[in-house]
Amino acid sequence: MAELLVVPFKKSSDVDIVKPLKNLIQSTYNEGAEDIGDAITELSRLRTNAIWKVFEKSSLDDLYSYYDQLVSLESKIPPQEVQIPFKWKDAFDRGSIFGGRMSLSNVMLAVHQETTPDLNPETLNTISQLMLAQAQEVIAYKCMRDEMKESMVAKVCAQCEELYTDALRSMQNQLHKHLWERDWIPAVSSKQTLFRGATHYYQAQVCRAGKAVGEEIARLQLAVELLKGSSGGKLLDLATKAARQLAAAVKDNDFIYHERIPDARALEPVARAAVAQVLPPPERWASARDLFAKLMPAPVQQALQASAARKADMVNTEINKLRDATQLLNSGVGLPESIRVKARELREAGGTAALQRLMAELPELLQRNRDILDEFGARWSRTPSDTLTESFRANAAKYAQIIDNAVRADAIVRDKFNTHKEAMKSERDAIESELKDCTVDLRERFLSALAADGALDEPALSAGALGAALGPLQRRAATTLAAQERLAERLRAAHAALLLVAFQNKVSDFCFARKTEKEELLKDLTQEASRAGPPRPAPEPPQQ
Repeated sequence: MAELLVVPFKKSSDVDIVKPLKNLIQSTYNEGAEDIGDAITELSRLRTNAIWKVFEKSSLDDLYSYYDQLVSLESKIPPQEVQIPFKWKDAFDRGSIFGGRMSLSNVMLAVHQETTPDLNPETLNTISQLMLAQAQEVIAYKCMRDEMKESMVAKVCAQCEELYTDALRSMQNQLHKHLWERDWIPAVSSKQTLFRGATHYYQAQVCRAGKAVGEEIARLQLAVELLKGSSGGKLLDLATKAARQLAAAVKDNDFIYHERIPDARALEPVARAAVAQVLPPPERWASARDLFAKLMPAPVQQALQASAARKADMVNTEINKLRDATQLLNSGVGLPESIRVKARELREAGGTAALQRLMAELPELLQRNRDILDEFGARWSRTPSDTLTESFRANAAKYAQIIDNAVRADAIVRDKFNTHKEAMKSERDAIESELKDCTVDLRERFLSALAADGALDEPALSAGALGAALGPLQRRAATTLAAQERLAERLRAAHAALLLVAFQNKVSDFCFARKTEKEELLKDLTQEASRAGPPRPAPEPPQQ
């Protein structure tokens, strides 16, 4: 049975962790910290059990749970911000009151400048080497008890001897040699020697099976010498067996084999089998739930804040583009002066509501125009001038055709107006609203990246996610801005075409020349109409 060296328990004292942690978490987190009081109280209870509970098998569960919660909490709050005076007694202190003070990060296995000597990195590394050697020792004894192949047992013992050599070298370091119990270094040195002897004994069995009598004797001689210090147990049995087998092997070699016995320094080293190995600690030791699962790790919290700011900048940039473009279009900058005047007059006259009212009046105005043509068209022969009559009749026919075309055009305009009037008013408002309401949850992505790489590349992760979420809206905004530019260009081109119509000057000259004649003719027609029947109201000109 292995006799193992036990690291003394580390003693601490009660300390209030509830109030400082609660204040820190509530000041660090904007959300998720409302119900944290119960979790911190439970953490305090776990710490009390871990410190004061009598050590037994069930005590490991308390230690595991407490450790798991500390690891979880360490990643979610800045340890340097925690001001809790944890007091610990040096585990190897033998009587003196050595009170070390550590921050929360020390409890979470971080090293602080005021730690006790037992938490010095070199000390912890030495303890780790000792624990690994003792784990290999337990495996070696199991191999012996199970009577595994001698070659395998020899390799396991060789690795055990090597591990004890490393542990002994570290324990003899003058920086922390004074920490160990007086019997630790002699015990480790003895185990190193005994397992070297056990290695040679089992390798001698391999030589015996292979009829390598000379090497068998050389290894048995070393085994007898190295195992003579064993005080009992399995190794004492090996020492007895080694002495007996050595005497028999020497006798057989003297009378039968006559093989040369090699020098001990010339023997080949025995291969080692590293069965016990240092493993990384599991992600969680206990099955208890994470008390601080609602809190995001500090890097993730910072990344979320940076990502939110980045998203806000992108959204504000797009909204400002839309608003600037709308303001530019409303101001008429870049459009001909006549269009700006008409647009201003339209707004002053009531905007789209006025357009709808005028469209509603079109059927009545159409009928009134037709009535005028029906009433006066046939009488338009009073002036005998064929030239003037022919021109005016031609114009009357043309205007009649224009009215017919206008009827069809009005229907098209009305359909387009009804189709697009809401879109003209609400398209950009809708895009702006969707930009503001767009949400991108990067928590899981940040957590996965932090778990996989141990760090976060927030700009790269945010750029991809925000681009995927805001990209369609950005393209819609770009489309409406491009449409505005095309519309402005078309308005400028149409206005230029209207200015170049040659007929405009002819119409102006004709209207001026015929003004007097028109007034006289209308006067005569009106007088004639008054004699023929009751007066009819003069038609009001369209307000288009």
